[in-house]
Amino acid sequence: MNQKKRLVLWVAALSAASALSLSVAGPRLESGQNAAARAPLMVRGFTAAEAAQSILTGIGSDIVLELRVVEGQQVKRGDVVAVLANYPIADIAVRSAEAELEKVQERRKSLAAGIMVAKKDKAGEASGEAGKPKSKDSAHAKPGIAEQEVLVKLSAEEAKLKALTMQRSGLPPDQRELEVSVSQQNREHEQARLRVLKETLADDLAESDADIQVKTAALDDARLLREQAMVRSPIDGVVVHIWTHPGERIRRGIAQIVDMNRLRIVADIDEVLITRMKVGGKVSVTFRGEKTSHAGRIVFVGAEVRRTPNLGGFGSEVTNVRSVPVKIELNDPAQMPHMVGREAVITFDEDP
Repeated sequence: MNQKKRLVLWVAALSAASALSLSVAGPRLESGQNAAARAPLMVRGFTAAEAAQSILTGIGSDIVLELRVVEGQQVKRGDVVAVLANYPIADIAVRSAEAELEKVQERRKSLAAGIMVAKKDKAGEASGEAGKPKSKDSAHAKPGIAEQEVLVKLSAEEAKLKALTMQRSGLPPDQRELEVSVSQQNREHEQARLRVLKETLADDLAESDADIQVKTAALDDARLLREQAMVRSPIDGVVVHIWTHPGERIRRGIAQIVDMNRLRIVADIDEVLITRMKVGGKVSVTFRGEKTSHAGRIVFVGAEVRRTPNLGGFGSEVTNVRSVPVKIELNDPAQMPHMVGREAVITFDEDP
């Protein structure tokens, strides 16, 4: 009987001790959880250039003829990075178009100066008439406007002189009138030829201007094609990757150029903690291999949850890691290392 009483008392004491321990441990556990929730969040990230990079491709040809940069080289906007295989043909086309334009421009200058310029008869050249000897009439060049103006003045003076001469001449009146009339007709003839030459000049100048416009447009097109055969850098930056070398076909791209002055730090945050991420929130960044902490701020919080497969260990199931991308900038951009993919530890402040 005494043993039974002792057993009952021992069980009651054990129950009381358990209840007392639970009442004390419960608040402690809850307090620990709250402290963990208020502790700063630390994650790993890396430097990236998503908004400050350019992947170069080609237009007009998919084969690289010449590469003018190497990895790690600094380039300026407009620098030639590569030359495509169609450049030699495009360059010949430009030189030919320049010669054609210069030819029509010289012709217009000659026309404007009053020099008669013979037009080519393409039909005659095609039929073989260009090789025939020229006639006597065609062998003598026709006078231009300047020469014809001189002839008009000369014929006018001759007409005046003829009139004065006939007034003092002892020839019969009808013969004197005939001489004066012939002189006047000669002057009118020269004047008519001058008017025709001026009208022809106006037509030739209009035709020449049209030719210049056509040749100029052809030259612009040829230069555009040649320019497209030269791949230039669209930004100031550093060549971080070269994917295509001379003689190779362009697949992924020719090269990747990054503006190191516009790098950001990217981190993937678990979706459970996304409520703590606010644009403008303060962070501290420590790059791997350094002890200095750099102040920064959140500049972007993704609006989509990414699901990345996680293989886990042996025998474990494949699960999806759900995260949201967050981008960070340093308050002092000069402190950002000029390197893509540099690992960093990011500490998010308690109250962003």
